Amino acid sequence: MNKRESNGFTLIELLVVIVVIGILSGVLISVIDPVKIYNRGKYAKATADMNKFASAVEIARLNTGLTLNLITGRNCTECLNSCRFATESLIGDTGDCYQNWIASRNAVQTATGGQVDLSQITRDPWGSPYFLDENESEYPADPCRRDSIRSLGPNGIPGGGDDLRLTM
Repeated sequence: MNKRESNGFTLIELLVVIVVIGILSGVLISVIDPVKIYNRGKYAKATADMNKFASAVEIARLNTGLTLNLITGRNCTECLNSCRFATESLIGDTGDCYQNWIASRNAVQTATGGQVDLSQITRDPWGSPYFLDENESEYPADPCRRDSIRSLGPNGIPGGGDDLRLTM
């Protein structure tokens, strides 16, 4: 009658397994860094958006024979109303910086003659407006300056190491 049957695990064995799984999960998460992977996908989306916009600019230039600053009617969309010098995040901004971007995007889309639909490119993947700098022929002394489009990156503030820029 002293013989004991074992039909499962003891509480101690289960606790040891749970602790080991917890330690392994913690090590795995610290090695993989899910935030970095998440942002890598957003950088890829921003790059795709900016490349699509750059292609539309080329089509608009060919259709109109104009430089980007003449198409948008601005020399530096990102410079207007001190957007470039913002010190707070522009994520979710609906003010002048966002309105300037939308107006310039719409002008480029119109100049493509309907060949490119840019209506889905309203904000970068983090929620900030894209920044557009129409540099070509901006300064008579340096007519070869290039146009550029920029995403403000995860922090939504112009400048810093997380911005992504595409020169067109």
